[in-house]
Amino acid sequence: MEITNKNIVAQLYTLRDFCKTEEDFKRSMERVAAIGYGGVQVSGVGYKDAEGIRRICDENGLDIVVTHCPFTEFAGNANFEKLVEKHQIFGCKYPGIGSMPGEFFPHTFEGYASFGQKLGHIAEKLSKYDMHLVYHNHDFEFRRFNGRLAHQIIFDYAGDKLQAEIDTFWVTAGGAEPSSY
Repeated sequence: MEITNKNIVAQLYTLRDFCKTEEDFKRSMERVAAIGYGGVQVSGVGYKDAEGIRRICDENGLDIVVTHCPFTEFAGNANFEKLVEKHQIFGCKYPGIGSMPGEFFPHTFEGYASFGQKLGHIAEKLSKYDMHLVYHNHDFEFRRFNGRLAHQIIFDYAGDKLQAEIDTFWVTAGGAEPSSY
């Protein structure tokens, strides 16, 4: 794969304090583009207008490659339809979940398996819109249950439509080797 600035994406969660208003978001995207990024991951920003976000990113030559959305946005038909519509406005095929929600805690084999099944169902629904669900890991997914990593349990129970968004910092913090993922 040829590396271009379109392969290098800024995670806006790291800039969330500078993306609270439309003006903040505009100024931040100008700076992100000036640094040389070709795309962004929309997550944790205070400015919520999907059309405005897309317009500002387009004005700065930034693709919206992936997002992180609250798990609740993937639940229920009304929320799900709004989520799909937002990603269609963004031109983004990779809606993402940034972390396992609290309803699946405490950390048990069954909790990870149940979460994986839910993710698989969501990924299947998104595939009908030519979108791919991604899941962002933290360190707790690298605990072992019955000899298996929680991360693997999630993906085993989710099926083949769920994609991983590997955070190498958290893989290392969890005691695993990032290059193996």
